[in-house]
Amino acid sequence: MKIEPNIETELLRLRNANWSVRSRAASQLGKIGSTAAIGPLIAALRDSDADVRSEAARALGMIGDAAAVGPLCEALQDTGPYVRTCAVTALGKIGASIEVPHLCKALKDPHPDVRSEAATALGRIRDPRAVGPLCEALNDEYVCIGAITALGAIGSPAAVVPLLEVLKNRHRSVGIPDLISNALVQIGSAAVGALCEVLVERPKERDNRSLVANLLYPEPNIRAEVADMLGRIGDGAAIVPLREALYEGDTTLRTSAALALGVFRDLEAIVPLCEALRGRDLRLRARAADALNNIGDPVALPRNVLKARTLDGRQRCDALLALQDVNYRSLYGESTLTYSFGTVDEFCRQMLSETELQHGAKEALDYLQSERLVRPSERDPETEPQRLLRPAGGPGETASSELVRPSDVPGELQEEPTAPTSGKRHVRSWFR
Repeated sequence: MKIEPNIETELLRLRNANWSVRSRAASQLGKIGSTAAIGPLIAALRDSDADVRSEAARALGMIGDAAAVGPLCEALQDTGPYVRTCAVTALGKIGASIEVPHLCKALKDPHPDVRSEAATALGRIRDPRAVGPLCEALNDEYVCIGAITALGAIGSPAAVVPLLEVLKNRHRSVGIPDLISNALVQIGSAAVGALCEVLVERPKERDNRSLVANLLYPEPNIRAEVADMLGRIGDGAAIVPLREALYEGDTTLRTSAALALGVFRDLEAIVPLCEALRGRDLRLRARAADALNNIGDPVALPRNVLKARTLDGRQRCDALLALQDVNYRSLYGESTLTYSFGTVDEFCRQMLSETELQHGAKEALDYLQSERLVRPSERDPETEPQRLLRPAGGPGETASSELVRPSDVPGELQEEPTAPTSGKRHVRSWFR
């Protein structure tokens, strides 16, 4: 095989008596990247000077030939910590699965740089055999960041609980929650079950908890982070817990849940999202408006409620009542969300003329009529859904974050179900 002149020159320098010349030659051979240099570089791993050995290890990693794996694994026993670090980095670049046991051993090296590079290398190789050692390394402050990233890259469900434990212990550390969030999102649907457990936990439910619940006491900021993760993963199993989170008292959690539900475009989230629009917290109201816009624009969303096959008459009616008269205004006074479409009765009757909306419109009208025929005093308070009053936001109105049942409305507002007068809108307190 013909050898290029520049490689031949560097190979001669690699045998020079001066250690600095040999070190520069090894570095240049790595940049050239020719496999003709592998043999001499492997020999240089046994050089008397540590700088030469480290440059030789780096060069072998840049060339990336599997023939260097064995000698590089032997270099992990070198007395020089920088040589071991370069050998670990080189093994990660080559990426052969045969290296995994050696790299897992390097996670317990006395020098922190070696341990950190070993975690990074295992993340590049992505071998499931490394999950256990990497989970143990999460307790090492020098390795924690690399181990979190590596576990996310491997994507094993076995890493979910250990990652949540780190989130519990270090959720105030700068950058750690974001890294764990990214790792769990990479793991994906396999992490949803554990994340939902954390999301729905309540402080009063401390007894008889599951493994995850015992592991992670659900502080509000952690649960908000979990809601954000569930939205990014996008698994439908998280929709119900996220809807429940919208009724929580913590604003940060409700904000994250609103954003996540906007990603899912869940029609059953319309009622709690409209309730969030009536809250006092400006950030929550803005995120709820964003979520509703993601679920559907003002023209399409009411129609989608009638078109959906997954909703029954009660759910359709609840959603339309929630959307009715929504007029969210931003901080600058500009209307950013408007779903006003008159009364629910009028809207559903108009939609009866459209074939694809007939079924849903009829279901909503039937349920609405059945609700009007039952007086508030005859309803079961345990099964009666919480109804929304007219949304706040207009001149002189005060926003409220509380849901109000019909029985809570003053008697003078509870009108008899009479036919609507032309040009006037009646308070529909009996069925709202």
